Amino acid sequence: VLNQPDLADEIAIYRCDVLYHLGRVHSLMQETELAQAYAEASIECSGENGLTSVLGYNLLGGISENLDNLDDAKSYYRLALAKIIDDAEMDGANEREIRESLAYTFYGTGLYEQAQQEYEAALKLRVQEHWPDHYEVAVALINLATCEDQLGLLNSAKQHYEEALRILQLQEDLEGMVMADLYSKMGVVFWKNSAYAEAIRYYEQARTMYEQQAEPPLAALAAVHTNMANVYTSKKDYDQALHFHQQALRLNEQSNNAYGIAENYSNLGIVASKMEDWPLAKSYFERALEQRMDA
Repeated sequence: VLNQPDLADEIAIYRCDVLYHLGRVHSLMQETELAQAYAEASIECSGENGLTSVLGYNLLGGISENLDNLDDAKSYYRLALAKIIDDAEMDGANEREIRESLAYTFYGTGLYEQAQQEYEAALKLRVQEHWPDHYEVAVALINLATCEDQLGLLNSAKQHYEEALRILQLQEDLEGMVMADLYSKMGVVFWKNSAYAEAIRYYEQARTMYEQQAEPPLAALAAVHTNMANVYTSKKDYDQALHFHQQALRLNEQSNNAYGIAENYSNLGIVASKMEDWPLAKSYFERALEQRMDA
């Protein structure tokens, strides 16, 4: 039987938890002001100690992230992470979740080195939390590799993508979109490494898997065709480059993607310029300008 002080403590903890969960529900319902108010109340209730305060700061970080206030999000995630590090008994899963959130905000603000550090720490925690060939470990590897790509660490990115691919190929009932997205990312790294044949092979695999979806993702397909055109441009195979840029244009027209259409015309103009077909280049650049003004 709890004595009176213990009972009071249990009630206080319960109240703090309820405040946090109310904040989370309001956040999921996109009721931002109420979500923020309950999250702040849960932190105040907890005396800024314990798991509830960590979850509260993490929730505030997520709310700020959804509002594109990435600087505020980083501040909240850092507060949550600091509290976890200070508490040796805190669950590692909470630390991993916050490190991943913090890495995402670093990445979104162009702080790729900081993002890399957090993704590396999160990967180690993912392995501890699951097992080396778990699906979530593959996701963590992809996140890290994507960041390394931005930093120009292409060999490391290639290694991590390939390890993620190996793990994903072991999974049963894996959604095709997951593999297609990975193949597309791998194509970029191989292209940047001037491994053009491998880049094309991965892009073709991505394209096939996207096209096999019940509702093929037109934006992703357009991006793959653009990337394939970039490879052929690097190879100075300008006819093929024009072909794939035109395919990307067709896909963006299907989805009424005005920005994408303008980019396609601009890319076509660049390739035509490399071919020294000045009238064709002029025509494409004029179409790009018209599209930008109409967008």
